[in-house]
Amino acid sequence: MADPFPGITASTWEDIGGPWEGRAMLTVIVSWILAGLGILVLLGMTLAGVLTAGKGRPAR
Repeated sequence: MADPFPGITASTWEDIGGPWEGRAMLTVIVSWILAGLGILVLLGMTLAGVLTAGKGRPAR
C-alpha cells in the first residue's frame, strides 16, 4: 500500500493527534448518538404509522 502522505511519519501523526485525540473521540461519540437518535425516531415514526394505519383517516 502506497504512503498516502509522503514525508509524514507515524510519530508526526502522534504529535499532531496529541491535543486533538479527545476532541476527535468526542465528535465520534456525538455523531454515533445523533445517528442512534435518528434511527430511533425513524423506527418510532414507522411504528406509529403502522399502528395508526387502518384507524381513523384512510391511508393515501
